[in-house]
Amino acid sequence: MAISSDMKPIKITDSETGKQYILEFNRATVKATEQSGFNPELVDSQTVSQVSKLFYGAFKKNHPQISYDKVEKIIDELGGIPKKMIFRLLELYSYAADTLIRDEDEDENEGEEAKNSKLTVEM
Repeated sequence: MAISSDMKPIKITDSETGKQYILEFNRATVKATEQSGFNPELVDSQTVSQVSKLFYGAFKKNHPQISYDKVEKIIDELGGIPKKMIFRLLELYSYAADTLIRDEDEDENEGEEAKNSKLTVEM
């Protein structure tokens, strides 16, 4: 599934060092984020722990060696994670998670992926 123009990653740039962090998810980082205890349904009720896990998970695709302490320092330098960024991270997370599941109704309309597959499924 190609990334649509509105699913571009979030970029954070350190103005002093020029270091750029690219935040996004793929299936593997969604799974790892879930295994860390993240549950998108709990973001409102457990904001601190859930948002920290979401933010940290977004780094792991492009910066797999980044430490949790470094991510916490970035949060401090940002003065906290803006709500707009949290909503965007949730969108990126959901988009990556949704690439695992295909709606059969879409097959009738778009069908290109299913038609071009070398695999057949019988149920």
